Amino acid sequence: MRVDQPVKSFGGHSRSGVTPPVVTVVGYSDSGNTTVVSSLIRTLAIEGFRVASVKHSPHGHESDRPGSDTYRHRHTGAALVVASSPGALTAFERIDRDMPLEAIVESIGEGIDIVIAEGFKTSTYPKILVSESLPVPEDLYNVFATVGRATHLPGVPEFDLDTIHLLAEMIRDRFLGQTSS
Repeated sequence: MRVDQPVKSFGGHSRSGVTPPVVTVVGYSDSGNTTVVSSLIRTLAIEGFRVASVKHSPHGHESDRPGSDTYRHRHTGAALVVASSPGALTAFERIDRDMPLEAIVESIGEGIDIVIAEGFKTSTYPKILVSESLPVPEDLYNVFATVGRATHLPGVPEFDLDTIHLLAEMIRDRFLGQTSS
């Protein structure tokens, strides 16, 4: 894993007409990725930020089924929820390939302050690694924070589920240009 590369935030279509910053949450299945994403969405939405969530589902997805990850994202306050799978992009637009996160972000439009993506470990966007004592994937880079036990990466701040509010504070400071009071 390469953590020595600078973390990039990308411009976009926020309320100011610029591409919103994007943060990805990555980790093994069932490691708590959706819990972290939902907590971040909830915290930032309560603070008045318009958050878009993008969920990568490499094995397909159902749109907004109760209990699904996208359902949880929407019900924790995301202003926009997108699910992406090989062959489908909710609202079930037929596509001939798996859409890269960069292309999805470009299509989001105005009014969004930040995109919190779940998955997309090969994207170039800054990442939060969620791990519970599992090895860090070798091809993972641009990690700026970790959540979970025994994930220690030199120079990378560590959080747990009880300190997600501090992770949200770090995201506000670093990507939204707003410091906490």
